[in-house]
Amino acid sequence: PPEDNPNPSPIDWPKEASHVMQRKQVVAYIDYDKKTGKSTLLPGSVLNGKAGKSLNPAMIQARNQSLEDGSLKEQGEMAVLTTPMEFENPRLAATFAAATLVKDMSAWKTRKGDPLAEPNTPAAKKAGTSESEDAATPPPQSAEVEETAVAR
Repeated sequence: PPEDNPNPSPIDWPKEASHVMQRKQVVAYIDYDKKTGKSTLLPGSVLNGKAGKSLNPAMIQARNQSLEDGSLKEQGEMAVLTTPMEFENPRLAATFAAATLVKDMSAWKTRKGDPLAEPNTPAAKKAGTSESEDAATPPPQSAEVEETAVAR
C-alpha cells in the first residue's frame, strides 16, 4: 500500500516543499524553516477531511474556519488546501493535515525519505555529526531550533 512507502515519489513535489507526510490518503507538503521551526503547509496538500477525537478545540476551530473561508476545500472524505498556512512547528502542521494528534516530527520525510529530526534527539545529533556520502548537501542543523509549541 502507498502509505507504507518510506520514499515518496518526487514527481508530485511542489518545488518549495522541503518535507512530505503520507498517512493513509493524506499527502501533505510543508516548507520547513530550520532557523525558526515554522512550517508552511503548502497548497495542493490533501488533508483528512474529518476531525479525529484527539484534535483539540483550537485546531478544530482552525479547520472549520479554513473550510468556511475556502482555504480548505472538501473533496469527499478528504480536503485540499488552496492557500499556504503557516504553523509554529511541523507537529502542528502534521496535526492539522492528519486531523488527529501527531506527536512526533518523523511523520515528515525529505525527498530522500529521511525523517525530520526532533531538536535535541539522537537523530538530530546524528544528522548534525554524521559523515554523509552526499557531501554536497549538508545535514539540517535541527539541533539549533528551539521548540516553540503554541499552547492555547
